[in-house]
This record gives sequence, structure tokens and C-alpha cells, in this order.
Amino acid sequence: MSFNIGLSGIKAASSDLNTTGNNIANASTVGFKQSRAEFSDVYAASVLGSGSNPVGSGVLLSNVSQLFNQGTIDSTQNALDMAINGNGFFVTSNNGAVSYTRAGYFGTDKNGYVVDNNGYRLQGYPVNAQGQLQSGVVGDLRIETSNQAPKATTQVSQTFNLNSTNTVPTVTPFNSADPTTYNSSTSVNIYDSQGNSHVMTQYFTKTGANTWTMNVLVDGRNPASPADDTTAISSATTAAAATGATPASVAAAVAGS
Repeated sequence: MSFNIGLSGIKAASSDLNTTGNNIANASTVGFKQSRAEFSDVYAASVLGSGSNPVGSGVLLSNVSQLFNQGTIDSTQNALDMAINGNGFFVTSNNGAVSYTRAGYFGTDKNGYVVDNNGYRLQGYPVNAQGQLQSGVVGDLRIETSNQAPKATTQVSQTFNLNSTNTVPTVTPFNSADPTTYNSSTSVNIYDSQGNSHVMTQYFTKTGANTWTMNVLVDGRNPASPADDTTAISSATTAAAATGATPASVAAAVAGS
């Protein structure tokens, strides 16, 4: 009897370690909820036995329960990633088979439906052809892109802090392929009237005390003359202000490319 009691304790401790190990292994799993091992006492009693205080016969794993405590909410770079703050689940459908999850990893498939990592479609209240919410109907959520016409970039607002300790480059003229002809550069994505993405790269060249020249290339070429890949749009800048080629003019030059 004593051997069986000790053996039950070892089995219970092993189950507890398995539960803890599973919690640790899924610490970084999005939407995972930790589990807790719950134990109960085992009493020994014979058919003819009697007594109000029977001797225990060890321990038994009675249940492994999940703790639905609120987890941390992290920011991601995906616009469709979501999180639930409080009670509730995301509802997904796999050809009619409904599932519930707390994991908020979502994207779109080739047909524009919002899906999770398994390809299951997120459920919610859709809209009709007029864009009105249908609150009484639950269906597959879909991002309609047919009514979203491309819009060209018209303005880019930027603030730069240029290093005043930089020296004036001794190699001239400016050449984007030669980093000794400029001091620093940065890039930003802009879009033309057809929705195509282009990379606008700005090169900063120090010309004197608190005086800089900014050269701009779009996709490695001068947007005003796409056939010319050596001349950039140039503008003189100072520590107080910048004038010359504006993002709007750059976007306009790219619109027809």
C-alpha cells in the first residue's frame, strides 16, 4: 500500500511537470492560455470497512484546466492583426466548420477574405452593396478592393536631423553610386496614380556650415527625365528650411511611369 501511495505521488508530480513544460513551451504562442494541473485525494475503503476517517490511498490528477487570464497585447506591423481585450473569442469558419480562437494573426487570401494562419475565414457582420452594416447576419469578412481606386502620393512630411559634424565631400559631382559624393541618404515608398509602389531616395550632401543639398531619385532615376539615371532632382537646404523639389512634384512626375 505504501509503495502505491508513493507511486501515485510520482505520477502526479510528473503530470504537473508536463503541464508546466507545455506552458513554458508555448510562452510565445499567440493566443495561448496557460493550463493548471488540479489534483484530488484518493481514499481507500474495503467492502466491509468502516470508520469515519478512512486512510488515504494517494493522489490522482483530476483535471487540467485552462486559465483564461488577460494576456499582454503587443503591437505588430500587420494592419490586420487584432487582439481581444477582455472576454471573448475570434470566430473562424473552415467551409462551415466553426472554430474559436484568441490568436489574432490575420491576413487576406487571394480572394480578399480575412483569414488566419490556417486559412480559416474570420466571421463577423458583413456589409451590403451600399456599404451598410448587416448586424443580423454573420458571414465571412472580406475586404473589397474594387471600390478603392488607387491614389497617388501627393505629400510627404519629413523631419530630419542632419549631423553638423559631417565634412563637405571632396568628390564631386553627386553620384548615387558613389557614397563619397554625399553624406547620408534615406528612402521612402511613394505611389503613382495606378497604385504602383516606387522608392524615393533622398541624398544629403553638406556644402557648408549648416547648409546642405538634397538630391532625389525615384527608383534610381530622375523622375523628371526617366531615361536619365545620372541626374537627380536637386534642391538647396539649410538648417532652418528646405526649398526646391517637393514630394508633390516628384509624385506627379512618377504618375505616368
